[in-house]
Amino acid sequence: MFPLRFGSSDDFEQVRDFLTGAGFAPEPLCRTAGVGKLYEVLGGRGRVEGADRESRLGLLARLYVLGESVPKAEWDAAIPGAITEAMGRLGLLDKDPSAAGRLLSPVMLAPCEGVLLVSDRHCAPGGGPYQAPADAVYPAITKATGEFLRLLPRTPCDRLLDLCAGTGVAALSAAASGVARQAWAADVLARAAHFARFNARLNGLENFHAVEGDLYEPVEGLEFDRIVAHPPYVPALRSKWTFRDAGEAGEAISHGVVAGAPKVLAPGGRLYCLTTGLDLNEKSFERRAREWLGGEAEAFDLLFVEIDTFPPEALASSLAFRGQRSPEEARELLRRFEQAGVRSFCHGMLVVEKHADSSRPPFLNRCVAGPRTGPAEIAWMMEWLGRSAAPGFERVLLESRYRTSPQCRMTSEHAFEREGVAVTGITVSTDYPFRAESGIQPWTAQVLAECTQPRTGRQIYEFCRREGLIHERIGPAEFTALLRSLAGSGFLEAEGFKPPAAEG
Repeated sequence: MFPLRFGSSDDFEQVRDFLTGAGFAPEPLCRTAGVGKLYEVLGGRGRVEGADRESRLGLLARLYVLGESVPKAEWDAAIPGAITEAMGRLGLLDKDPSAAGRLLSPVMLAPCEGVLLVSDRHCAPGGGPYQAPADAVYPAITKATGEFLRLLPRTPCDRLLDLCAGTGVAALSAAASGVARQAWAADVLARAAHFARFNARLNGLENFHAVEGDLYEPVEGLEFDRIVAHPPYVPALRSKWTFRDAGEAGEAISHGVVAGAPKVLAPGGRLYCLTTGLDLNEKSFERRAREWLGGEAEAFDLLFVEIDTFPPEALASSLAFRGQRSPEEARELLRRFEQAGVRSFCHGMLVVEKHADSSRPPFLNRCVAGPRTGPAEIAWMMEWLGRSAAPGFERVLLESRYRTSPQCRMTSEHAFEREGVAVTGITVSTDYPFRAESGIQPWTAQVLAECTQPRTGRQIYEFCRREGLIHERIGPAEFTALLRSLAGSGFLEAEGFKPPAAEG
C-alpha cells in the first residue's frame, strides 16, 4: 500500500500554487531551517527557530523537510483550509497517530532542480530510529544526487530516459526545464514508479512518462538520444535496500545499464552513468566497461570522468563505520576484493556515445574532474577526442594556432651538484578543464614557453627543429602526437577547440 493518492487535477494545482507562493524553494527553506544546503537535513541537522516556527514556510519546512509533526492549531492558523483538504486527499497530510492534536506527513516533500519532489521519509516524526522499507524511494536532495544532476548536459534532446530513476528527478527536471521534449523515468520498483507519476502530476507535467520494470525492459522498442542513470553501487553480500545495494562488487546494476544501452540508444546518442567501479590489477574500470558493451563495443566511444578513487580497505572500513555493513560483512567483502585483484574503487561519470557514422575508430579515455569540470567540459572532451581520432586530423593539428593555457602551472625540482644547481625534474599541471599533471622533458617546457604567444602547430614544429629540440628524423605528422597530448590535457589551448571557459 503506497502512501500517496492521486486526487483531482485541481488538488494538484492548488497544492503546487500554494507551495510556490509560500516560497517553498531551496534557498528560503535553507534559511528557515538553518542549514547551508538542503541535503544536510538528511543527516539530522536543521531546526526552525523562533517566530518562523509558526509561519507558513516554517510549518512547511518542519512538516515536509525536517519530518516533524506539527500542532494542528498552528497549522490551521497559517494554512488555508482548502489547501489542508487538498493535501489530505493527495496523501500528503495526516493525523499523527502517536500524539493527539498534531499533524504529520507520511512522506518527504522538497524542491530540487526546479521541481517539487515527494519521496519516502528520511526520519521518524519524533526524530527516533527509522526503518525505511526495502523498496523505499530515497529523497533526491542528497549530495550524491546533486553531483549527478550537476554533471548532466543542459543541451536540448528529443527523448530522454532516466534509469534507476527513484523519484524521477532527472527526467522530471529535464521535462520541466525544456531540456527534453519527452522524458521517461524507469525503475524496477512499483513504489518508485508510483512516486514518479505523482511527482509529474504535482508539477503539472504532460511530457513525462513513468514506467516500471528491470532497466530497459519497460521501454523495449523505443529509442532515446539521451540516457541518464544514477544506479545503486554499494557492494553487498545480501541486499537490504534496492536503492543502495548492487551485488558483491557494487557493479551489478551499472553493468546492466551499460550492456543494455546499444539496443535503445540512437546513433549519436549518449549515456551518462554516475557510478562506482573497480580498477583491477590487470584492467582499468573503463576498459572493463567497454567490454560490457559486448560485440557492439566498436560502435561506441567511452569516456570515464573520474571524481574520486579509494582503496578497497577504505571502502570496507567506511561501510562498517557508517553502519551500512556489519564488521563481519565488511571483512568478508574486503577478502573477496583482494581475491578478485581489486586495486582501487573509482567513482565518476561514465559517458558512452553511439557512433552516428563509422568513419573513425572509437576512443576510450579517462580523465580526472577538476573543481570547475561540468557538463560543458565533458562535452568539449568528447568532441576533442572524437575529432582527434578522425583520419587526417594531423593536418588540422599542424594548421591550428595554440597558446599556453593560463591555467597551466610548471614546477621544477633541483639538486645540488658539484657544478652547482641542476634541474632534476619538471612537472606541468592544470585543474581546468580537467585535472592533469605530467612530468615533462626540458625541451617540452621550451615549447610551452614559446606558446605564450599564439603559434601554429607547424611554427612550433619548425621552432623545435631550428633549436635542435627534436631529432631530425621526426616529421610533422609524428610531432602532432605532442600537440594532441598537450592540448587534450589542457596545457595548450587550440584555436577552434578551446575549453568552454577559455572561449568566454
